[in-house]
Amino acid sequence: MVRFLLSFLFLLFIVGVNAQFTYSPSPAAINVPANVGDHKLEITFNNAHDSTYEVYWKIEKPSSFNSNWSTYICDLTTCYFFNVDQINPDKPNIVSQGNFMFEFHLLPENYTGATTVKLNLYEDKQMTKQLLSVNIPINVSSPSSTRDVSASSIKVFPNPTTDYFQVTNGSGVKKIVLFNVLGKEVKTFQNTNNAIHDIGDLKKGLYIVRMFDDKNKLIKVVRLNKGSDGA
Repeated sequence: MVRFLLSFLFLLFIVGVNAQFTYSPSPAAINVPANVGDHKLEITFNNAHDSTYEVYWKIEKPSSFNSNWSTYICDLTTCYFFNVDQINPDKPNIVSQGNFMFEFHLLPENYTGATTVKLNLYEDKQMTKQLLSVNIPINVSSPSSTRDVSASSIKVFPNPTTDYFQVTNGSGVKKIVLFNVLGKEVKTFQNTNNAIHDIGDLKKGLYIVRMFDDKNKLIKVVRLNKGSDGA
Protein backbone atom coordinates (compact mmCIF):
# COMPACT_ATOMS: atom_id res chain seq x y z
CA MET A 1 0.00 0.00 0.00
CA VAL A 2 2.82 2.42 0.89
CA ARG A 3 4.63 1.57 -2.35
CA PHE A 4 1.45 2.27 -4.33
CA LEU A 5 0.98 5.64 -2.64
CA LEU A 6 4.58 6.63 -3.31
CA SER A 7 4.25 5.67 -6.97
CA PHE A 8 1.01 7.62 -7.25
CA LEU A 9 2.53 10.73 -5.66
CA PHE A 10 5.56 10.52 -7.97
CA LEU A 11 3.24 10.30 -10.99
CA LEU A 12 1.34 13.35 -9.81
CA PHE A 13 4.63 15.23 -9.44
CA ILE A 14 5.73 14.39 -12.99
CA VAL A 15 2.36 15.40 -14.44
CA GLY A 16 2.51 18.64 -12.44
CA VAL A 17 5.96 19.54 -13.78
CA ASN A 18 4.90 18.86 -17.37
CA ALA A 19 1.85 21.07 -16.90
CA GLN A 20 4.12 23.95 -15.85
CA PHE A 21 5.85 24.02 -19.26
CA THR A 22 3.96 25.21 -22.33
CA TYR A 23 4.95 26.46 -25.78
CA SER A 24 3.80 28.58 -28.71
CA PRO A 25 2.98 28.64 -31.55
CA SER A 26 0.81 25.56 -31.38
CA PRO A 27 1.06 23.77 -33.68
CA ALA A 28 4.72 24.63 -34.31
CA ALA A 29 4.45 23.84 -38.03
CA ILE A 30 6.75 24.46 -41.00
CA ASN A 31 5.33 24.89 -44.52
CA VAL A 32 7.98 26.05 -47.00
CA PRO A 33 9.14 25.63 -50.61
CA ALA A 34 12.03 23.27 -51.21
CA ASN A 35 14.53 26.05 -52.00
CA VAL A 36 13.68 28.36 -49.13
CA GLY A 37 17.29 28.27 -47.93
CA ASP A 38 17.31 28.47 -44.14
CA HIS A 39 13.85 28.55 -42.53
CA LYS A 40 13.76 29.60 -38.89
CA LEU A 41 10.97 28.47 -36.57
CA GLU A 42 10.96 30.36 -33.27
CA ILE A 43 9.44 28.35 -30.41
CA THR A 44 8.66 30.27 -27.22
CA PHE A 45 8.47 28.21 -24.04
CA ASN A 46 6.95 29.26 -20.76
CA ASN A 47 8.02 28.00 -17.35
CA ALA A 48 5.09 28.77 -15.07
CA HIS A 49 6.78 27.19 -12.06
CA ASP A 50 8.68 29.33 -9.56
CA SER A 51 11.68 26.99 -9.79
CA THR A 52 14.84 27.19 -11.89
CA TYR A 53 15.60 24.24 -14.17
CA GLU A 54 18.53 22.95 -16.15
CA VAL A 55 16.91 22.24 -19.51
CA TYR A 56 18.33 19.73 -22.00
CA TRP A 57 16.90 18.88 -25.44
CA LYS A 58 16.87 16.17 -28.06
CA ILE A 59 15.42 15.97 -31.59
CA GLU A 60 13.64 12.81 -32.75
CA LYS A 61 13.49 12.29 -36.52
CA PRO A 62 11.30 9.50 -37.94
CA SER A 63 12.15 7.38 -40.98
CA SER A 64 10.02 9.73 -43.13
CA PHE A 65 12.50 12.57 -42.49
CA ASN A 66 14.27 13.35 -45.78
CA SER A 67 17.95 12.52 -45.31
CA ASN A 68 18.88 15.32 -47.73
CA TRP A 69 17.49 17.96 -45.36
CA SER A 70 19.59 19.69 -42.74
CA THR A 71 18.47 21.02 -39.37
CA TYR A 72 20.08 22.86 -36.50
CA ILE A 73 19.04 24.23 -33.12
CA CYS A 74 19.90 27.53 -31.47
CA ASP A 75 19.18 27.31 -27.74
CA LEU A 76 19.98 29.83 -25.00
CA THR A 77 23.72 29.11 -25.09
CA THR A 78 24.70 27.82 -28.54
CA CYS A 79 23.77 27.65 -32.21
CA TYR A 80 24.63 24.01 -32.94
CA PHE A 81 26.04 22.71 -36.21
CA PHE A 82 23.97 20.99 -38.88
CA ASN A 83 22.18 17.80 -37.83
CA VAL A 84 23.34 17.83 -34.22
CA ASP A 85 20.23 16.29 -32.72
CA GLN A 86 20.87 16.67 -29.02
CA ILE A 87 22.36 19.19 -26.63
CA ASN A 88 25.91 19.13 -25.37
CA PRO A 89 25.20 17.87 -21.82
CA ASP A 90 27.90 20.16 -20.43
CA LYS A 91 26.04 23.25 -21.70
CA PRO A 92 22.54 23.13 -20.16
CA ASN A 93 20.03 25.95 -20.52
CA ILE A 94 19.38 27.57 -17.14
CA VAL A 95 15.69 28.47 -17.14
CA SER A 96 13.89 30.41 -14.42
CA GLN A 97 10.21 31.34 -14.27
CA GLY A 98 8.98 33.07 -17.43
CA ASN A 99 9.54 32.79 -21.18
CA PHE A 100 12.53 31.54 -23.14
CA MET A 101 12.99 30.82 -26.85
CA PHE A 102 14.70 28.20 -29.02
CA GLU A 103 15.20 28.38 -32.79
CA PHE A 104 14.64 25.30 -34.94
CA HIS A 105 16.19 25.72 -38.41
CA LEU A 106 15.35 23.67 -41.49
CA LEU A 107 17.31 23.68 -44.77
CA PRO A 108 15.43 21.52 -47.30
CA GLU A 109 18.31 21.66 -49.84
CA ASN A 110 15.79 21.66 -52.74
CA TYR A 111 14.16 18.37 -51.70
CA THR A 112 10.43 18.02 -51.01
CA GLY A 113 8.77 15.87 -48.39
CA ALA A 114 6.52 15.73 -45.34
CA THR A 115 7.14 14.46 -41.83
CA THR A 116 6.83 15.32 -38.14
CA VAL A 117 9.84 15.67 -35.85
CA LYS A 118 9.81 15.97 -32.07
CA LEU A 119 11.71 18.45 -29.93
CA ASN A 120 11.87 16.99 -26.42
CA LEU A 121 12.92 18.96 -23.33
CA TYR A 122 14.36 17.27 -20.25
CA GLU A 123 15.41 18.37 -16.78
CA ASP A 124 18.35 15.93 -16.49
CA LYS A 125 21.42 15.40 -18.65
CA GLN A 126 20.63 11.67 -18.96
CA MET A 127 17.39 12.79 -20.64
CA THR A 128 15.10 10.50 -18.67
CA LYS A 129 12.91 13.17 -16.99
CA GLN A 130 10.91 14.82 -19.72
CA LEU A 131 9.53 18.32 -19.24
CA LEU A 132 7.78 18.74 -22.58
CA SER A 133 7.52 17.26 -26.07
CA VAL A 134 6.84 19.50 -29.10
CA ASN A 135 5.60 18.02 -32.38
CA ILE A 136 6.88 19.95 -35.42
CA PRO A 137 4.95 19.02 -38.58
CA ILE A 138 7.06 19.75 -41.68
CA ASN A 139 5.75 20.11 -45.23
CA VAL A 140 8.24 21.03 -47.95
CA SER A 141 6.71 21.64 -51.37
CA SER A 142 8.01 22.45 -54.85
CA PRO A 143 8.95 26.13 -55.40
CA SER A 144 6.16 28.25 -56.82
CA SER A 145 7.72 31.63 -57.62
CA THR A 146 10.69 33.32 -59.27
CA ARG A 147 11.69 34.73 -55.88
CA ASP A 148 11.96 31.21 -54.47
CA VAL A 149 14.16 30.12 -57.38
CA SER A 150 16.51 33.11 -57.05
CA ALA A 151 17.53 32.14 -53.51
CA SER A 152 18.46 28.63 -54.64
CA SER A 153 20.78 30.05 -57.34
CA ILE A 154 23.03 31.80 -54.78
CA LYS A 155 26.29 29.89 -54.37
CA VAL A 156 29.52 30.21 -52.40
CA PHE A 157 32.61 29.64 -54.58
CA PRO A 158 35.14 28.06 -54.31
CA ASN A 159 33.91 25.50 -51.82
CA PRO A 160 36.06 23.85 -50.45
CA THR A 161 38.48 26.75 -50.24
CA THR A 162 41.74 27.67 -48.54
CA ASP A 163 42.00 31.46 -48.52
CA TYR A 164 38.88 33.22 -49.84
CA PHE A 165 35.37 32.85 -51.22
CA GLN A 166 32.91 34.77 -53.38
CA VAL A 167 29.12 34.77 -53.65
CA THR A 168 27.74 34.07 -57.12
CA ASN A 169 24.27 35.21 -58.23
CA GLY A 170 24.14 37.13 -54.97
CA SER A 171 23.33 40.70 -55.97
CA GLY A 172 20.77 40.84 -53.14
CA VAL A 173 23.28 39.67 -50.53
CA LYS A 174 24.53 42.67 -48.56
CA LYS A 175 26.00 41.08 -45.43
CA ILE A 176 27.71 37.75 -44.75
CA VAL A 177 28.33 36.28 -41.29
CA LEU A 178 30.50 33.21 -40.66
CA PHE A 179 30.06 30.89 -37.66
CA ASN A 180 32.24 28.01 -36.55
CA VAL A 181 30.92 24.57 -35.56
CA LEU A 182 30.39 25.77 -31.97
CA GLY A 183 28.02 28.48 -33.15
CA LYS A 184 30.47 31.30 -32.47
CA GLU A 185 30.55 34.22 -34.92
CA VAL A 186 34.06 34.46 -36.38
CA LYS A 187 33.81 36.93 -39.28
CA THR A 188 31.42 39.47 -40.82
CA PHE A 189 31.66 40.85 -44.36
CA GLN A 190 29.81 43.53 -46.28
CA ASN A 191 29.07 42.05 -49.69
CA THR A 192 29.05 43.66 -53.13
CA ASN A 193 29.06 42.14 -56.62
CA ASN A 194 32.28 40.20 -57.28
CA ALA A 195 33.62 40.93 -53.77
CA ILE A 196 36.37 38.60 -52.54
CA HIS A 197 36.11 37.64 -48.85
CA ASP A 198 39.39 36.70 -47.18
CA ILE A 199 39.31 33.82 -44.66
CA GLY A 200 42.98 32.90 -44.87
CA ASP A 201 43.44 33.44 -41.13
CA LEU A 202 40.72 30.98 -40.09
CA LYS A 203 41.44 27.44 -38.95
CA LYS A 204 40.76 24.42 -41.12
CA GLY A 205 37.23 23.05 -40.80
CA LEU A 206 33.56 23.56 -41.54
CA TYR A 207 31.83 26.94 -41.22
CA ILE A 208 28.25 28.16 -41.49
CA VAL A 209 27.82 31.06 -43.93
CA ARG A 210 24.69 33.14 -43.32
CA MET A 211 23.72 35.69 -45.99
CA PHE A 212 21.45 38.70 -45.40
CA ASP A 213 19.78 41.33 -47.59
CA ASP A 214 19.77 45.11 -47.12
CA LYS A 215 16.96 44.81 -44.56
CA ASN A 216 19.00 42.30 -42.53
CA LYS A 217 16.66 39.48 -43.55
CA LEU A 218 18.27 36.06 -43.78
CA ILE A 219 18.36 34.90 -47.41
CA LYS A 220 20.34 31.71 -47.34
CA VAL A 221 22.67 29.52 -45.24
CA VAL A 222 25.37 27.28 -46.70
CA ARG A 223 28.24 25.21 -45.39
CA LEU A 224 31.78 26.26 -46.26
CA ASN A 225 34.69 23.84 -46.00
CA LYS A 226 38.07 25.48 -45.36
CA GLY A 227 40.86 23.15 -46.35
CA SER A 228 43.89 24.48 -44.47
CA ASP A 229 44.78 26.31 -41.27
CA GLY A 230 45.39 30.04 -41.27
CA ALA A 231 48.47 31.73 -40.00
